Amino acid sequence: MRYLQSDLVFQVLMYLVLMLAFMVQINVIFPLEQMIVSSGVVNLVSLLFIPFGFKVIFAAFGGASAILPIFFAHATMDLYFGRSLPEVALYGVIGAFVVFFPLVLMNFSRERPLLARLDLAAGNINIARIVVVLAVIATILNSVIHATIHQGLQVDLLAFRYVAGDLGGTLFVLLGLVLLKRQLIGLTRRMLR
Repeated sequence: MRYLQSDLVFQVLMYLVLMLAFMVQINVIFPLEQMIVSSGVVNLVSLLFIPFGFKVIFAAFGGASAILPIFFAHATMDLYFGRSLPEVALYGVIGAFVVFFPLVLMNFSRERPLLARLDLAAGNINIARIVVVLAVIATILNSVIHATIHQGLQVDLLAFRYVAGDLGGTLFVLLGLVLLKRQLIGLTRRMLR
C-alpha cells in the first residue's frame, strides 16, 4: 500500500512538473522565439522545447509510472488549445510513445522488463549519456511523426526544427538537473522518509 501511495505521489509530481514546463514554454519560451524568429513555424515547433526534456527524463527514471502523467499532461494542453477529443487522444499517445519507444528498445537489448526504469545500480553506467541517447532516438521519432502530420509525407526543415527543439530542451533540462543534483537528492530523501 505504501508503494502505491508513493507511486501515485510520484505520478502527480511528474504531471505537475510537466504542466509547469508547458506553462513556461507557452508563456515565456514561445513569445521570446516569436520575437526573435518572427515566423509562423514557431506556432508548430519550438527551437527549445523544455517539456520534451522532462518527458525523456521521466520516462527514463519513472518507467511505466511516467506513462499516465505524460499522456495526461499532453491531453490537458491539447484540451487547453481546443483540439478535438480524437486529436487529444492521438497527441497524448504520440507524446508518450516517442519517449518510451527508446526505453523499450534499451530494455529489450538488456533483457529487462520493457517498461522498466533505468537501473541506476547497474554499476558503471553514465546516466547523462544514456538520457542523451534516449533523447536522440525519441526526438528523431517525434520529428518524423509530427512533420508527417503537419506536412504530409514531405519531411523538410520542419522535421529538423523538431529535432533541434527537442534535443535543445532535453539538454537544457539535463544541465539544470546536473547543476541542481545535490539539492534534488536532498529533496528526494526528505520526500521518501
